[in-house]
Amino acid sequence: MIPSIVQLAGAILLAILIFVRNDKQSIKSTIPIVSLQGKKNPKIKDAIKETWVIRFGLSLVIVGYILQILGVDFDFLLKATRWIKFGYTVILTAILVLIFYFIAERIAKTKFEKISPFDKDNDDDYPDGAIMFDFDE
Repeated sequence: MIPSIVQLAGAILLAILIFVRNDKQSIKSTIPIVSLQGKKNPKIKDAIKETWVIRFGLSLVIVGYILQILGVDFDFLLKATRWIKFGYTVILTAILVLIFYFIAERIAKTKFEKISPFDKDNDDDYPDGAIMFDFDE
């Protein structure tokens, strides 16, 4: 039962990235991140969060499979009625999803704050080939 709950939480984290997007958000996600001189593009934060949600989702699915292979479970859940199993599944899955989604948001916020604003003369935080617009007057 527990392995299935962990796998379900991982699958929901992965699905959140797809099912909660509307068409406009899907189109926006395909637009390249372009920086402005002296500024940080907030889309970078979204990309970091999305990366961590995917990492956590896949990790939970893998951990769920490992727990299942090892036969790890709680006896009281195995002997419970269907409704109790269903209730525990919903509650524990929601808790896992919320915890890992919150952690992904915190990591993205922390990492985004550490990124320096784009500077064409000092590109430590930006890879080669990064695009930047400079609007000099």
